[in-house]
Amino acid sequence: MKKVFLILALLIVVLTACSGAPTPTPDASTSAKPLPAVVSASGKVLPEQWANLSFRAGGPIVELKVQSGEAVKAGAVLARLDAIDAKLAVAQVEAALAVAQAQLVEMKAGARAEQVTQAQQAVAQAEAAWQGAQAQYGQLRSGARAADIAAAEAAVAAAFTERKVLQDTYDKINKIGGPVEEQTRARLNAAIQAHTAAQQRLDQLKAGATKNELGVAGANINAAKAQMEQAKAQLDLLKAGATPEQIAVVEAGVKQAQVAVDTAKAQLDKLQLIAPFDGTVGTVYVRSGEVAQPGQPIVTLGNLGSLRVETTDLSKTDVARVKEGQSVNVTFDALPGKTITGKVVRIAPMSTPGQSAVNYIVTVALNEIDPALRWGMTAFVDVQVGQ
Repeated sequence: MKKVFLILALLIVVLTACSGAPTPTPDASTSAKPLPAVVSASGKVLPEQWANLSFRAGGPIVELKVQSGEAVKAGAVLARLDAIDAKLAVAQVEAALAVAQAQLVEMKAGARAEQVTQAQQAVAQAEAAWQGAQAQYGQLRSGARAADIAAAEAAVAAAFTERKVLQDTYDKINKIGGPVEEQTRARLNAAIQAHTAAQQRLDQLKAGATKNELGVAGANINAAKAQMEQAKAQLDLLKAGATPEQIAVVEAGVKQAQVAVDTAKAQLDKLQLIAPFDGTVGTVYVRSGEVAQPGQPIVTLGNLGSLRVETTDLSKTDVARVKEGQSVNVTFDALPGKTITGKVVRIAPMSTPGQSAVNYIVTVALNEIDPALRWGMTAFVDVQVGQ
């Protein structure tokens, strides 16, 4: 029995010693795996130059001039929005600019001979009016002349005689009635009014001018003098020509009008979609008659003369091994058995979000362009990072 216990004790010691023995460290030189010489990624075929084009303003699309697959030149109009109001605005500001420019030319040229002549005639007329106002005031101050009073008395006497004759005639036929009586009565009333007016004129001449009449005549003198001085000042301005300050003001008006024209034309340009470069229309997203919003994609345009490949799922781990200038082998689903070589020409400095992780875009320039390649085709890129 003691012998059995001794055997068990020895067995426990041996097992304990075996479990405490250190695990040998593997050799690092034998465990490290070499990195692959190729980095692979998917990609797509793109034109070297392409853009999604949109209007800078909104409104109804009244004209859509292109369709998918159509080649266009730089500067070609691809689509138009309704531009009636914008064209009217341009016409208005262009007319204002023309007026401002004409005023500037006229001011710099100085007064024409006919303008000076007209101004001189205006001065002469103003002087005559001033002298006439003075003469009228002087006549009112001095009172009526004897000849004027005598003429007024004679007019009163003649009007009285006419009135008396008509009155006597009317008295004779008053009771008869009929057309003759009505005509005579009308002539009598006219004679009475003429006699009254003649008598008032005579009384006024004998009484002389009133204070109010003298005040009005004096005011007429002042007004005529002011008009004469204004006419003379205008003549002096025409002869002297415009001052530098006046010319500067008109020049500023021309510049302001030109800015208004440029602004209106810029607004009109926003209603046209212009091709920024030669290319082929890839996609047209709208139809004529639809209402476009500013910035909404209308047309995708690309220059198909030079195609390239951009990666779509190159991970951050793989992109660290890619360098510009490295050789690339590219294959396509659409070209079975065809491999096109190229090289890395650009590596995006910033990542783009992918479905499961961030990715980096690497641009590959192809050494040849197969005629069968199309914009948007899927490509498979093998970058020779081990070279």
